[in-house]
Amino acid sequence: MAEYMPTALAVSTLGQVHSPPQSTMTLNTELLKLRQLKEQEKEIRRLKKENDFLKEANPHPGAVRFFSPRAV
Repeated sequence: MAEYMPTALAVSTLGQVHSPPQSTMTLNTELLKLRQLKEQEKEIRRLKKENDFLKEANPHPGAVRFFSPRAV
């Protein structure tokens, strides 16, 4: 059986660990949220790297001329 790891939700203000009736559901929900947060942080890092790469590839974005296909 896995050892119970107290979370911020499961620790009272006195520092005593208590187990609420729905602790298993609470822990599972918290675990799912942490996994989602980890995935979001991973995606943010990837997007930042891509953004940095694009900035380096085009150091002067103002020099790019935008035009509509009708203007050609």
